[in-house]
Amino acid sequence: MSEEYIEHIKGETVQVSLSRPGHWVVANIEQSIGWPEEDIIIKYEGTDLFLLTYNDEHDFMPAVAINLSDGLSNDEARSKITRFLSALNWVSSGSLRITYWIGGGRPIRSSDTKGTKYTAKLFRITYLPTNLTEEQQLALALLREGDGLSHTHYGYSFLSYYKIINLVKKNGEKQKRWIRNNLANLKGDAEKRVIEIRNNGENVEDYLYHSCRCALAHAGVEPTVNPDDANDSERLYKDLPLIRQLAVQMIESQFSIKTDNTVYKEHLYETSGFKDLFGNDIVSEILSTDAISRKRIKIDQKISIHQWCDKRYGVFDLLSIKVTKIRNGVVFFSCFNDDMTFKIPLIVDLNEDRIYLEIEDADISTNDEKKELEYRIDWNNFFRDFVGNGQLEIFLEDDNNLLGRKDANIPVNIDLGRTIDSFNAAIDQLQIKLDEYE
Repeated sequence: MSEEYIEHIKGETVQVSLSRPGHWVVANIEQSIGWPEEDIIIKYEGTDLFLLTYNDEHDFMPAVAINLSDGLSNDEARSKITRFLSALNWVSSGSLRITYWIGGGRPIRSSDTKGTKYTAKLFRITYLPTNLTEEQQLALALLREGDGLSHTHYGYSFLSYYKIINLVKKNGEKQKRWIRNNLANLKGDAEKRVIEIRNNGENVEDYLYHSCRCALAHAGVEPTVNPDDANDSERLYKDLPLIRQLAVQMIESQFSIKTDNTVYKEHLYETSGFKDLFGNDIVSEILSTDAISRKRIKIDQKISIHQWCDKRYGVFDLLSIKVTKIRNGVVFFSCFNDDMTFKIPLIVDLNEDRIYLEIEDADISTNDEKKELEYRIDWNNFFRDFVGNGQLEIFLEDDNNLLGRKDANIPVNIDLGRTIDSFNAAIDQLQIKLDEYE
């Protein structure tokens, strides 16, 4: 389907894999994006990457590791890790910097001497740019380098960002023209810095090229950035948000790599798989007319409705799906199990690229009391988890392709704690009744 699903493998599977001997390549990193609180495996471009968390006992650094038993050479594994980190840096807020490379029969790591641990309780990668051209990958690598240097060497950080502009605009005049034409899109600290530079009587494009780029790259001519001059350091520090935003604009506009913010705003991931399944012709008809027959959409494969990360709920698996209505660009489905004892409505809005699972309208109708108890436990578990920031995912089960996913649900106008307690109490009562059948 349209979106490459990024699976996060956790738990015993990860620890078993880490315990196997082999030839490991490990990149120890410093990061400020918020690292997972447990070891996980991420499959990136066909390779299992192990994201290793901090270790309290030995104070280990976080790391990314590859076992060369996967068939990669040492250099290929290093390149795979750096490309992954550049892609992850692109979709994250913060920085990622490799500090040490270590190799051996076990995934050994360096000690963390700084003691600051940035972790994310809900670590999830929903989008990574993959299979990039050499120039696209270089642009992301330069951005990661610039971010990694942004708190340690302002001058080198600036140059890394500026090189991204240089990748596309090959001489000074073209670079200045491009900068001038893209200043209107800047926000926050970058926009404030533009105002400051202009208030000093300078053109922003000339300042960035001559007083920053050239002054950093050359010495013995005027101007030259002096590492001992506090004023030079201060102004370069102020310039970093400005040049970074320009670099990001260049990557998105000229290298066609979407930022995570753009992906979130477009939220095409909600319906992209359904659109692929329908086909372009049918999607166009749905959006242009209400006259299309619902019989035109026939889905022979079953679907499974999960929540991230691979949370499954019994009766929500392996459901048939049938169109009940098409109106104003919106497709209404009924999802149901084999004996029609469980049904739940699903809405796919192709106008707004939104999907809605009508959880409260689920219908459980069976004369088998045990089966009904099992279904109601599944339903309550699903609803409870969804209320608690659950992330809906719908898969085409036969080939495990993602049809659509939603961002974390944010409940409103409820007492979340009491609501969760109410679900748990209902589940407990249902489980007591179900246990009587054992």
